Amino acid sequence: MHDVTIHELKEVVALRGLPDEHLQWILERSIYQELEDGAVLLKVKDPVDVMWILLEGNVSFYMDINGRLVYYFTFSNDEDTGGVGGLLPYSRMKNSPGYSYAIGKVRLLRLHKKYFPDRCDPVPQMDSQCCEWCGMPCREWWADLPGTHPSGSRGLLLK
Repeated sequence: MHDVTIHELKEVVALRGLPDEHLQWILERSIYQELEDGAVLLKVKDPVDVMWILLEGNVSFYMDINGRLVYYFTFSNDEDTGGVGGLLPYSRMKNSPGYSYAIGKVRLLRLHKKYFPDRCDPVPQMDSQCCEWCGMPCREWWADLPGTHPSGSRGLLLK
């Protein structure tokens, strides 16, 4: 297994500014994963029980709309998506509403939802930072579709 460093986590846009002890807390509870180009992270209706943190590569997401996969957006470690995805703190999402694919070699950490309640005390800033980064593309995409509501997409309940 690859040893992920605090320095690598400091490079993740959504985690910028978190103290080293908070990043260490994340490292101690996360599982490292590597994916090759084109690998499927999630399929429609798969249970979603982890937040993933992108260390390298990109992840494209295609929403299932009436049985048709429609490009939604690409997660990257950038100012648009922040390098985090999957299940976020306070999310009501239970199952994947689409497909997620690795673009290029992808390295990520998976933080299981069982740690979300613990996380509030040791990593208080993480809630708002991650929800802010991941909520933006969701709100923008759903705002462009007539007759839709953001809670139907990824089920975010933002603070």
